[in-house]
Amino acid sequence: MVPLDELIDQMKIELIAETEDTLEFDLIGVDVSVANALRRIMLSNVPTMAIETCEMYQNTGVIQDEILCHRLCLIPFSVDPDLFDFRNSDCGLNSNNSLQFSLNVVCPQEIKCMPIYSRHLQWIPRNNEEKHKFKNINVRPVSEDILITKIGPGQEIDMFMYLEKGIGATHAKWSPVCVAYYKLKSILQLQKFKG
Repeated sequence: MVPLDELIDQMKIELIAETEDTLEFDLIGVDVSVANALRRIMLSNVPTMAIETCEMYQNTGVIQDEILCHRLCLIPFSVDPDLFDFRNSDCGLNSNNSLQFSLNVVCPQEIKCMPIYSRHLQWIPRNNEEKHKFKNINVRPVSEDILITKIGPGQEIDMFMYLEKGIGATHAKWSPVCVAYYKLKSILQLQKFKG
């Protein structure tokens, strides 16, 4: 086992590319087990925002309330978790520890089947959040095309959801989606055969 000081001395990080959503780098001089340990630490300890609390008022679709809430909880959102506090068990939902969304859809009688996507989730700003905390930020799911369910003629869903801050070690819904992965980079050296 290599002491931590030696590991840090022999490790080298080279930045390859950086965008708003990604950071690509080469981790050089360490064993694959160290790279995997770093990946697992990021997956379980990087805070994210996910739906934790659902208030269901109407669900006449075919998917049961519990399954529908579970599907909603796994939708990734584009929200900076650093702007929020972790919610304590003795603390209620407020604008410091959560974001409120609604889903209110009704399938018209003339439509046979209506798909419900993540674009149907509507942010409900509280306490002037849109003017202060999120002045130039669009609070939304990462993708608008995530299929949640389908409803038939006359069926409806009416509910409120609350995004809360958490970590993947608590529940998989707080694991950052594809936040960290690695691949081995092989270096091939060709030598001329003398024979």
